[in-house]
Amino acid sequence: MGVPPPDRLSAYTFASRWHALRLPIWLALGVVVLVLLHILTMHLYHTQAVGPDDEPKAIRWYVVSVFDLGEEESFGTYFSAVLLLFIGRIAWGRAKELARRKEVWSAWWVLIAIVFHLMSIEEVVDLHATLAEWFENRDMQGGNAMREVLLWITVFVGAALVPWLNRVRWRFAAIALLAGVLFTTGALGIDHWRGDDVIEDYADRFWWIALEEGLEMLAPVLFLHGLLAYLAQDPEGIVEEQTEIVR
Repeated sequence: MGVPPPDRLSAYTFASRWHALRLPIWLALGVVVLVLLHILTMHLYHTQAVGPDDEPKAIRWYVVSVFDLGEEESFGTYFSAVLLLFIGRIAWGRAKELARRKEVWSAWWVLIAIVFHLMSIEEVVDLHATLAEWFENRDMQGGNAMREVLLWITVFVGAALVPWLNRVRWRFAAIALLAGVLFTTGALGIDHWRGDDVIEDYADRFWWIALEEGLEMLAPVLFLHGLLAYLAQDPEGIVEEQTEIVR
């Protein structure tokens, strides 16, 4: 294939058969390592006995903060943010290529790119926590109200992407749906069951956090695998869209 021209040197050029398999595997291994480090760190921190003189624990808070997936400054947060941004850039590159060819489906790829860019920003900014506090200050049941809003947003975005899912190859559509289910299960389902109102002891809750954050990181990796495999079916990274209606 050779080196792409300078104007196409971007995340979009990673759409190759090699990266479609190898890159997601390495990313998935990274997720497993981050989850195991979270479990090990939190287990040691919460089970380590404090000395007779009330000496501080050997594992300091700043060590816990970088491995605790429940903390926004942890390695897991920035791993997810970069991964989501990477997917968003690939989707944006796809949208630009289709727009250049005046394909109507470019609008759906723009929507996907916007969603992943916003999700990347959310990982770092932690907007959902701000929303929860805003709801609580107005006696609107805080986290429950926020989860309901996020659920409706998920439903509307999912409904908007139904035509796109019907258009792409069935294998990619199935992978995208599975990734969406896994992410929603972690972000909305498990996040609810490990809340303060259900499990009061954080020493018990961190196991749920490991599962929740693990699903939230694995889901984009799975989506990335399907996306790269889909784009890699064409040497130029552009899969010809079927424009004829099968009668």
